[in-house]
Amino acid sequence: MADSEQVQDLPMVSEVVLKKRKVNEKEAAKRAKQLIEARREAKRRSRSKRDTFITPAQLLMEHHALKRQQNRIQYLKHHKATKKQHTMVEQPNDKVVLVIRTGNEHISKHGLHPLMKKALNTLRLRHNNTAVFLRLNDPKTCDALKFVSPMVVYGEPSLNTVRDLLLKRGTTLIDGKPQPITDNVLIEEKLGEHDIICLEDMIHELVQGGEAFDAVARFLLPFRLQEPTKLRLMRKLNEFKEREENDGHIVKKDVDSLVKLMN
Repeated sequence: MADSEQVQDLPMVSEVVLKKRKVNEKEAAKRAKQLIEARREAKRRSRSKRDTFITPAQLLMEHHALKRQQNRIQYLKHHKATKKQHTMVEQPNDKVVLVIRTGNEHISKHGLHPLMKKALNTLRLRHNNTAVFLRLNDPKTCDALKFVSPMVVYGEPSLNTVRDLLLKRGTTLIDGKPQPITDNVLIEEKLGEHDIICLEDMIHELVQGGEAFDAVARFLLPFRLQEPTKLRLMRKLNEFKEREENDGHIVKKDVDSLVKLMN
């Protein structure tokens, strides 16, 4: 009986009040969401302004960088490259090299010469920390490498490096989307006409530079590598440079050790 009286004593909330409360809660949630989105947009715009703002000093540096690139390009166009600079690529040959775009801290994204950008695009190296396999049997390929040498490192990869890259980072384009190469059926479907039916066949063709090398290289998308710490990368690049200066000619780049830093 006491329980019944207690229930009867509870205040009754009208349906209108409940509906109004529900509407108010929805509106409050909507306003909170809009506020969060507005703050995110403000931060995005702020970052965009910081990224696009270029100081006079940056403009001057970029102008000098473009000028240096222009002078270098003119030199390559009108003079034969010295043996010290381009021993590896002065004459076309059948060597297979792995070319890695490491970038250059002195050449910003605003200071990349159009001809160098075009050469990088031709080599399919549109982004830093990407890599492709090339065969140095085409004069145009050799010329492109000369143009982009400040932005790349290249050398002959070992069998283990080729295998590790394909197993860990091998991708191809399927229906317009990058897909990992994990299915031998797919390989046979796309490369079977070249007698390439499995991943090991692809690895063999890339290492040996066989007749189907170009087909296999085109089937592969550029490898997207991890960006190593700046210190480790600069140490490795400086090591390459010192070896060249001490030997008096370009040495075989140890791309295997560089790939270990980035794979």
